[in-house]
Amino acid sequence: MKKLDLKMAAEEFEMINSETHLFFNIETGEFDFYSDFMDAEEADAEKFGDAVWIAAPHPQDIREYDIMTHFAETVGGKNKCV
Repeated sequence: MKKLDLKMAAEEFEMINSETHLFFNIETGEFDFYSDFMDAEEADAEKFGDAVWIAAPHPQDIREYDIMTHFAETVGGKNKCV
């Protein structure tokens, strides 16, 4: 499995929206995507069915508030954040 470059991943994740599907190739370390607005030839979405591609979460699947509260509870110990 290829190591993930977090800086590159962060840059790629910034480009995701509800019409864009981002994938990471665990063998090559590359990112690729397809958009709902691309035609079938441009998108080549079938390649992402291969097991080497991992789908990135969509923005609507990421709950920042839940992540923040879990983090605060984890590091807060007895001093819970309000």
